[in-house]
Amino acid sequence: MDGERRQLDLRGVLILAFAAALLALGVTFTALPELGALLFGLRLGPDTDDGFVRALGVRDVALALYLSGLTLFSDRRSQAIVLLATAVIPASDFVLVMIQSEGRSVIQLCLHAASALASVLLGVWSLRRA
Repeated sequence: MDGERRQLDLRGVLILAFAAALLALGVTFTALPELGALLFGLRLGPDTDDGFVRALGVRDVALALYLSGLTLFSDRRSQAIVLLATAVIPASDFVLVMIQSEGRSVIQLCLHAASALASVLLGVWSLRRA
C-alpha cells in the first residue's frame, strides 16, 4: 500500500461512517461536556470537574482519526485487529454506566452496546475479506 489511498468498498464506507459518528460525539463531549455526560450516561454534579468528559471526547476523536486513517491507507487485517480491539472501549463504557446508573440509563446502555457490536461486526467483516 505504501501510503496510497485505496478504493473504498461498502465495508470501508461503513467504517468511515462509524468514525464520523465517533468524531461527532468526541467534538460534542469536548465542547459541551454537560451534554456529553448526558449522552454517555453519566451524571455531573454541581461540584464535578468536567475534565473527564472532555477526556472521553478526546479519546473518541482519536479513535475516529485512527479508524479513518486505517480505512483509507491500510490493509484490511490491520483494520480488523484495531476494530476488534476497539470494541473493548464501548464494552467497558457499558459496564461503567451500568454500575453508576444501576441499569437506569437504558438508552445510553443501548448506545454503548450498539457501538461495541458495530466495532465487532465491522472487524469480523474486515477479517473475512482480508
